[in-house]
Amino acid sequence: MTLTLPPEPRLGVHLAVCAYGAHGLKHLSNHQTVLTFFSNALSDNIEFRKLSELSDAELADFNAELSTVVEALDKAVADAKATARSTGVPVDSDWLHRVGTKKRIALKFSAEILSLRQGGTTTAQKAEYERIYKALYRAMLLEEFGEVELKEFEQEVLDKARAAYQTWIESTGQRTWYAP
Repeated sequence: MTLTLPPEPRLGVHLAVCAYGAHGLKHLSNHQTVLTFFSNALSDNIEFRKLSELSDAELADFNAELSTVVEALDKAVADAKATARSTGVPVDSDWLHRVGTKKRIALKFSAEILSLRQGGTTTAQKAEYERIYKALYRAMLLEEFGEVELKEFEQEVLDKARAAYQTWIESTGQRTWYAP
């Protein structure tokens, strides 16, 4: 018996890895992942990193489309699992993985859109949290150790980090693209 899966919803989710300065995959050390989604509502490929360039109306339309996509994916999985239960033939795990990946991508886009529409982005919020954390961390260390001892400690950590990084670069056979 052959189990026919529901058609995988055509949702235009694309994941592209763009490599710069690489000499084959073995030495790929500087790459950029570009997450794109083809929006039927906007008739365009939308890059995740360029969501902030969309108008509020475009964001609203795109987010409504993403909600429909997530619902369609959930329905497709539920239908496939129901068919699998009734026939006893398991659902193709590769298909489930692809559908799950599309759902995660749609939810990531949706979360960023909601963040943009409510003011701020997850990237900006993370950067601000890290800035606050580092400032408070250093202030507390300064209070604990004093200026001279803290500078000596920071230099020791910096030297050890550079040495460990260089050892890692050499052990992986990579060229040094980033020099701290």
